[in-house]
Amino acid sequence: MRTTAVIKRVATLFLLVAFFLPLSQCTVEVPNSETRAIERQVIVTYAYSRDKWPSVDALAIYVTFLWPLLFAVASLISPSVNGKLAIGIVEILLCVGSGFMLFTLTYIGTLKYGAYVAMGSIGVYFIATSVQLAARMRKRWGQQT
Repeated sequence: MRTTAVIKRVATLFLLVAFFLPLSQCTVEVPNSETRAIERQVIVTYAYSRDKWPSVDALAIYVTFLWPLLFAVASLISPSVNGKLAIGIVEILLCVGSGFMLFTLTYIGTLKYGAYVAMGSIGVYFIATSVQLAARMRKRWGQQT
């Protein structure tokens, strides 16, 4: 169990770093009214500057990248948080939601390295949480027989 907790903390750190990295890039053609030429503009998407605060979209983006930090702090303050089955299920659901939100942030355009770091972090966190959850269930059901 200790190893998975360390893996989850490292994944949390990488997800926080990905918050400030470029997630995607797209090219838009914009007509120039003065020269009547079509100019190409490159738009790079960053999670921290995607939507202005306060808005529901900005809140969703912050939750996508920062919820693992809350669980890491909670597990440091109260180690009994790691042993709760309900917490593991909530973490799994948040991983799935974060994956969906990352998809919506990056589905238009070309993926940049920040998207790969974020998706990899969520994937590793999901796997580590699944292993912890399976161990808890095995332990709980093994004691009942």
